[in-house]
Amino acid sequence: MVDDDLQHIFDEYFPQYKKEELDMTPQNLERMIGIAAHNARVHYRTLSEPRSCSAEIYTRIWVRDTVSLDFTKKTIKSFTLSNPPPHWIKTAHFLKMYSEESQSDFREKIYNAPRKERESIWNNFKIPLDEIGKRFQDVIQERNLQANE
Repeated sequence: MVDDDLQHIFDEYFPQYKKEELDMTPQNLERMIGIAAHNARVHYRTLSEPRSCSAEIYTRIWVRDTVSLDFTKKTIKSFTLSNPPPHWIKTAHFLKMYSEESQSDFREKIYNAPRKERESIWNNFKIPLDEIGKRFQDVIQERNLQANE
């Protein structure tokens, strides 16, 4: 049985697990909440004074984060940029412009340079700002459509 002050977390998440047809029994969710609550209480005692909240509030936050993370990990659907779902096509198109490695390289070269040289280094990359701007606007439109669904 879940502590009374944590029952609302169980009541909130168990229907969501069922709705997503995830393998979560009431007993397993209660066990997860109990273990998380125990871990939170143990960790709370190690915090230095003054503490920013009570043990009860700290425990509720810890438990909610634990259950939320578990639920998210089980429901999130990954995709590749080469085969995105329909509502992420423009975002994928935008992200494919430059790989993470290229972006990291840009940042490193620009921010490691002296301030006076940064603009010329930026210009040497010959980044098509107009194309980036257009693709970014497409991403914003796509996200707005998602938000209105």
